[in-house]
Amino acid sequence: MNIRNLLYYILISLLTPALYAQDTEYEKIVSDFVKDIAKFKGLHIKAVTTYSGIFKNSDTTNIETALIKSLFTEYDRQGRIVRIVTYDTSGSLRSTDSTEIRVSYDNMICPVYIHEIKKNGVYTDTYISYDSLNRVIKIDKVSDKSYNNSLIWYEYDDVKNCIIQFSKIFESETIYKRVFCYDGNKNIISEEFCAITPDTTRYGFTEIFEYDYDDNGIIKQKLRIIKGKQHDIDTVAYIYNSAGKEIEETLRHSIPTEKSVIEYNDRNEPVKKTSYWGKEKLKVIENEYDNEGKITRSKIKIGIELKEIYIEKFEYYFFED
Repeated sequence: MNIRNLLYYILISLLTPALYAQDTEYEKIVSDFVKDIAKFKGLHIKAVTTYSGIFKNSDTTNIETALIKSLFTEYDRQGRIVRIVTYDTSGSLRSTDSTEIRVSYDNMICPVYIHEIKKNGVYTDTYISYDSLNRVIKIDKVSDKSYNNSLIWYEYDDVKNCIIQFSKIFESETIYKRVFCYDGNKNIISEEFCAITPDTTRYGFTEIFEYDYDDNGIIKQKLRIIKGKQHDIDTVAYIYNSAGKEIEETLRHSIPTEKSVIEYNDRNEPVKKTSYWGKEKLKVIENEYDNEGKITRSKIKIGIELKEIYIEKFEYYFFED
């Protein structure tokens, strides 16, 4: 996961159906990488620094010579993100694209306020409200640049087991509506999207999810069928291993076929993901872990003949007991 994606994950993930009633706050706001840290809470991780560099040749041993940016993620003793800071190549906050994010929580475990400020002074404040069941009901994003403002609100249909999300950007009169419905195992089974204007409702798309489980209830395969108004837009097939880990993703309607293959080590940690466009490899991600299962290094090769190499190195800091 690159720095930009991780930096904005807190805000982006709040806009997704991950805000399910039984999910913990920890699962709501953190990335897949950070969620992996949950199992290391006994190690009292205080912070993680991610160093990122781009290499123009095969020698990737010294990331400092190719550093483009670093990211510092700080946690409290409960494993919750409290601060994220990006630094420029000199290790300072002087760059105008350097950013600091701070997260505040209520007396429970729910994030209620996120403050993001860039070095150039542009800021964004995000306020999150909950109902009595700790389900998100409103996300109000306010910036000193008003065109960045947005409002998202949620309704819950407990009978149909659905979440209805409405969103509105800036001063637009258009309201975007998404309906996420789940089965009894909290697996999403459908998603519908449409845009509502004062005059009409414009059809968007519908996604249908189908699941296949083994005798032990572990998922073997999932189909994601994306339907347009007249016909299916695409079908995405996901295949899983015996531990329920995704090992293959294929877009069936694309020409040539787009496919990703994921490989795991003996501890079921993802060590390699290869993305194909037909028979050509477009992207390869390789992860390394320490003996405790913490990711320590990620190598991403992209582009024609995979000549562009992107490295992420992770360093961990711990609370003193």
